[in-house]
Amino acid sequence: MEISAVQDWDKVISVLSKMEFSCLLLQGDLGSGKTTFVKHLVKALGSEDSVTSPTFSLVNIYEAPHIKIVHMDLYRLESYEELFNAGIEEYLSSDAFCIIEWPEILLKSSEIANAVLLTIQVSDDGRRQVEITSL
Repeated sequence: MEISAVQDWDKVISVLSKMEFSCLLLQGDLGSGKTTFVKHLVKALGSEDSVTSPTFSLVNIYEAPHIKIVHMDLYRLESYEELFNAGIEEYLSSDAFCIIEWPEILLKSSEIANAVLLTIQVSDDGRRQVEITSL
């Protein structure tokens, strides 16, 4: 799916809303729009919380009607041990809806049940190509 404007994130959210999953993994280069997408998704889920990148805190939690949203950023983690020590597995096994930016270390070290991988690639002209894969 190709998107060219910020409003096009709603198209991606529409596709995702037709799928059943509890964990959304976001892959893409720096500046590809991962956190911008999360802002749109959290709002679409009904939260009025302010969304920021959890790069330094590792985890941000947002409240929406009937759901807790856990937003994680694993960019700074270098090993599975760091991932485990950060308590990521507790969030993954909870009833929360998990959104994980930079999930590569998690994908290498364990299987994630009930997850969707959203990959964002940006072309030279700024258009984003979005691929959605059920895991």
